Amino acid sequence: MKISRPAETLFSQALERPPESRDRFLADACGDDRALFAEVVSLLAAADRSDGYFERLSGRIGLSALAAHRASLPEDRVIGHWRIDRIIGRGGMGNVYLAERADEQFEQKAALKILPIGLTSELSRTRFLTERQILADLEHPNIARIIDGGVTEVGTPYFVMDYVDGAPIDAWCDERNLDVSARIRLFLGVLAAVSHAHAHLVVHRDLKPSNVLVDREGHVKLLDFGIAKLLRAEADAPRSASTQEYGVMLTPEYAAPEQLLGGTVTTATDVYALGLMLYELLSGSSARQSGDADSFASLVRAATRDPPKASTVVSGAERRGTSGRTLRRLLRGDLDNILQKALSTDADERYATANEFAADLKRYLGGEPVTAMPPTLGYRAQKFVARHRGGVATTLLTLIALIGSLVVATSQMIEARQQRDVAVYQQQRALASNEFLMLLLGEIGPDGEPLSLGELLDHGVGMLEQSFGEEYPFLGRMYLDIAAGYFSLGKTEAMLDLLGRAERFGRGHDDDDLLAAALCRSAGLRFRTEPARALAQLTEANGLMARLHTPSLDSAVSCARANAHRLETEGDRLAAIGALQNAVATLEDSRLASIHSRLNVMNQLGNLHYSNGDRSEALAINARILELMEETGRDRTAGYLINAVNRSVFLQSMGEVRSAFEIRQGLLERVRELERRGRAPISFMSFYAGSLLRLARYEEALEIAIDAFEAARAAGNVNWAAQDELQLGRILIGLGRYDEAVTRLDSAEATFRRASASNDRLIQAVNFARAMLELRRGDVAAARRLIDAELDRLGYPASTSGPGLATALRTAAEIALADGDVASAERYASGAYELAVGAARDAKLSANVGNALLLRAKARLRQGDAAAASGDLGLAHEALANGLGSDHPRTAEARELLAGRG
Repeated sequence: MKISRPAETLFSQALERPPESRDRFLADACGDDRALFAEVVSLLAAADRSDGYFERLSGRIGLSALAAHRASLPEDRVIGHWRIDRIIGRGGMGNVYLAERADEQFEQKAALKILPIGLTSELSRTRFLTERQILADLEHPNIARIIDGGVTEVGTPYFVMDYVDGAPIDAWCDERNLDVSARIRLFLGVLAAVSHAHAHLVVHRDLKPSNVLVDREGHVKLLDFGIAKLLRAEADAPRSASTQEYGVMLTPEYAAPEQLLGGTVTTATDVYALGLMLYELLSGSSARQSGDADSFASLVRAATRDPPKASTVVSGAERRGTSGRTLRRLLRGDLDNILQKALSTDADERYATANEFAADLKRYLGGEPVTAMPPTLGYRAQKFVARHRGGVATTLLTLIALIGSLVVATSQMIEARQQRDVAVYQQQRALASNEFLMLLLGEIGPDGEPLSLGELLDHGVGMLEQSFGEEYPFLGRMYLDIAAGYFSLGKTEAMLDLLGRAERFGRGHDDDDLLAAALCRSAGLRFRTEPARALAQLTEANGLMARLHTPSLDSAVSCARANAHRLETEGDRLAAIGALQNAVATLEDSRLASIHSRLNVMNQLGNLHYSNGDRSEALAINARILELMEETGRDRTAGYLINAVNRSVFLQSMGEVRSAFEIRQGLLERVRELERRGRAPISFMSFYAGSLLRLARYEEALEIAIDAFEAARAAGNVNWAAQDELQLGRILIGLGRYDEAVTRLDSAEATFRRASASNDRLIQAVNFARAMLELRRGDVAAARRLIDAELDRLGYPASTSGPGLATALRTAAEIALADGDVASAERYASGAYELAVGAARDAKLSANVGNALLLRAKARLRQGDAAAASGDLGLAHEALANGLGSDHPRTAEARELLAGRG
């Protein structure tokens, strides 16, 4: 059931084309690869079936009935022997009501669920009643019993089940901060219930946390077997229309691949959903991004992609009674393997039954080997020692040692040689590094002046090659070390040159570890500008890493970072975050890891969280980075400055523009000092100019932005230079110098479009700037065309989230006001306000919140809604004063409008 990456890409591209042109497109794209062609064609066929499924869904489940049941029934409504009390739950498969016996024979409360399905034929009614009896036979302490059921006078089926006064299993566990073992023990009750149902040939098909309640006594109760697919009925009867009626029930976020692709539903389908549930219970994260479920194609991609290991995506460790590091350690190994087996995209590779799944979890709790782990001698011995203590264990281990003495002795000899070689290698590399450092420290520039860092590195490369020669065994590694120094200065071209030398050295000396590290570092730099070349380098490096018996920490971390860059470029940020979390854990567990390596990976991880919209986590990681740098005496370095600037970037994105500027202003003297020594990062002045732009201090911003652009161009950093030109364009718009702005925007866009997939957000930013440029020129129609195109591309209004949507809506609101379309302006401003509040730490501190409210207030004033406008203006003024300062033009405008209302 796995989908190859080329097939996934072509499938998405083919879906965007008219059906009549797909065959020709695939024939050209696949060439002679008939297997690839057949794979994509099968996916398209499944997509077509799915489209028909959704089109016919309303007829099969009766959407009119569903709509009718959205409203609560009257409290005295009687259905069968039951009187409705009140609604206690709503869902896609119907409403659930608390009911009590209406025949006065005895008192009993129950949950009554009405399914929005019309049974219009006698055959369908008979089948429903037969299935009701099968479900009523499910007697298990962890299953909410079916105690009654029937069909209403209008042909609507209903079930009456045990009423469970409880909470969903995930919420119940989180409220009590249950640890990993306690969660597994509770989950075993779920597996027991599902196993009982499977024994009666009933597959649930809709397992999810909301269908698993835990009552006040801590007992698991599984609900909603009323929508199960019955294996017995499938075996005994032909696939009638009635069978199809009941076959559509599923929750996309918990659907197995075979459900989405129209395959056969088996007990392994329930195992998959159980795996998703346990993954969330243990790790705190979803195995699939919920945001992916917005189309059939994205659903298939999410379901047929192997999930990241649970240990790499942990979240909410405190609700599991532990720390993030400890939770990662607990999940790493057995539990990762158990979950990966349960969540295999191929049903044949999963646990065949819920019993097998439960058995492995019990083995884990008992410290025994699990079937999901390869049964190596070392692994089994480790588990044996954990289970047995004292003399018996000693005796048995002695026997094992005697039997396996030859194997162990040979293994130890090989390991000892490897450790010796590694130790000698590291010692010699350290001596070489020390010697090189002494050479650099002895270098002085003309007239006895100290060299800048860039000059020092340039001299160092020449000295290195002259002193040690091409045959020196550590020359390639030294190239990697010096390249890292160039990176801190933003000298990308110089860094890539050294990495190229390291790559050639690795190839010439058959050093696969060095070659992998060089390729991964180079790929990480190129994903924005040369994505195809970067992918080729990373693919080769990953192949080398797979063959290495013991890759070095350097190559392992470099390749983890490069793979995270690739995943981010492909839009799979969750997997990228997982890869970096794993790298951080590896570095923390190693005594050989440098602080510098840990800081680099943590910084990349924080930026990924920021890009993914998790700004609180990004700020927390940034705080840990700064704290670690202060603890280790790095608070006066360029690296500390970069991370402090990152903090200001996070704050500015939350709308706290003035706070971000204060951080940058406080660092300015330190940057000037580093500039004099040639060690200042080129990014700082760009960010400083950006703060001045947001504060409407355009003349100051222009001078600094020009310097930043020249510095980036001198460093050979093409992408940064283009971003500086984009910023210059924005500043020139603020100054009314429109022709110069167009020149800058054209130049920036041309650079971004050389790698359009990697620079999509930057191209979007250029389009926003062009829209504002046309507005300032007075061409409102042109401005509106540009912003409408961006809103369409973002999927608005069907989609109300996405990168850049908040800026798009603020811009659209301003243009709509200028166009006299006050209704649209109010709608856009309201959308921008909601997004700004969601991104802010505190709405009263966010300039983004203030700007959106100011625009909405202006729209409401023009519509005559003075009362609503006054409320907006009060909060707008406070947020703008805090976020931008009391003297900012926007703050002054809000103050004047507010005074006019008074």
